[in-house]
Amino acid sequence: MASKEAFAAACVELFSRLWAELDAVPASADPARAGEILRLELTLVLEACRSEGWRMMLDRSQRLFLRLLLRDVLDALNSWSGEFPCTPIEWAQNRLLDALLDHCATDSCPIDHPVRRAAS
Repeated sequence: MASKEAFAAACVELFSRLWAELDAVPASADPARAGEILRLELTLVLEACRSEGWRMMLDRSQRLFLRLLLRDVLDALNSWSGEFPCTPIEWAQNRLLDALLDHCATDSCPIDHPVRRAAS
């Protein structure tokens, strides 16, 4: 099983990548396609959470945490109806930041400096 520190570091990396991808969606040449690709990526990661490999690497609480977070982000993106509004992206980014701050509230935060909430 992954240590708390390794899991926290992996979450920081994953959340940072998702944040950057969320930022890129409205600025892309084809926001609808970019949103569709991101939703597919999230769906694939959600499915991976159920795999035997992830069950061997992550304990139940780690997998549940990831599944709930990724489901929240995916649900926010699925609320999109035509033009990509900023509101679901901002909400998804806030959800990622809250999860990151929760990790940093424990001893296992891999970040050496304080994290500040981004202005919406």
